Amino acid sequence: SMIDNGPGLDKFQQRQAMERQAARALYDASMADGHDRLQREDFLGARRSVESAITRLDRNDRSLFSESEYRNRRGKATTLLNQIAINNEAWQHHRDQMAATEKNRDQADRAAAESDKRQKIINENLRRVRQLQSEQKYQEALDVINEILFVDDNNPAALALKDALSSTQLYRRYAEANRTREFGYSETSI
Repeated sequence: SMIDNGPGLDKFQQRQAMERQAARALYDASMADGHDRLQREDFLGARRSVESAITRLDRNDRSLFSESEYRNRRGKATTLLNQIAINNEAWQHHRDQMAATEKNRDQADRAAAESDKRQKIINENLRRVRQLQSEQKYQEALDVINEILFVDDNNPAALALKDALSSTQLYRRYAEANRTREFGYSETSI
């Protein structure tokens, strides 16, 4: 006599079909979430979603699928995981390049600001030298020129003024010495 397992077998097959359908839905949802997160550049979240799909597939759901369906789903998940890693690396490289570009821009801006500040100091000091020169305060003017040359040792205006003021100062000392000598002669003759 044949054992009638019809209703029990049907229930088992129905339950297994429902579990398979649920497993496919969970896998598909995890994979879709992984794709969505990848598009949003949430690489860690994308990786976690795909790894969750792989873990569920390997541990809990493997017996529900045929070997070919399992390999197909496992291959898709592995491919997506690799794509996430590649995109993450490219994104990180791009971010590093942007940071380097920003750093270079900041350095250039600081250098330009420093150059502008130096030039402003030089221009103010050159005006001061001209003022002191007009007041015939040649030593003070030379001191200011030395300040300019400390900031920019090749400043052509400061170098030219230094030579001119040194010559003028030398000429004035010579003229003063001559005046003193002539005054001394005139006193001795009186």
